[in-house]
Amino acid sequence: MTHLRNLMLEELERRNYSQSTARAYLMTIKDFARYFRQSPDALGPEHIRQYQAYLFRERKLAANSINQRVGALRFFFIKTLKNTWSVDETPYPWRSSMTCLPGNRIVRVIALILRLALGAVFIYAAWTKPP
Repeated sequence: MTHLRNLMLEELERRNYSQSTARAYLMTIKDFARYFRQSPDALGPEHIRQYQAYLFRERKLAANSINQRVGALRFFFIKTLKNTWSVDETPYPWRSSMTCLPGNRIVRVIALILRLALGAVFIYAAWTKPP
């Protein structure tokens, strides 16, 4: 793995990745190889899919953490090994960045905003009334 590690580190440095990102990416590849007890260049898309499932089920990592690891694997296979990569075979985990309020709460929030806006209009009108 030392030769592959050096190749990957070289590619990361050429692209000006930060030291912390490089460290995280290298650790991901090391963990990936250790999980399968094989050199990472001998592994493929099916192994990546199994590794993702392992990270979710057994390690119980959050989607953001798994996305970083998939990014590291993607970098390794595309930039270091010059292999192809199919997002269909190894998709990034979906994550929700927005939480939705229930319908009645949305109506109440909008009503509150309208009341505040209407109150502001009345206050402005009262202050700007000619003498």
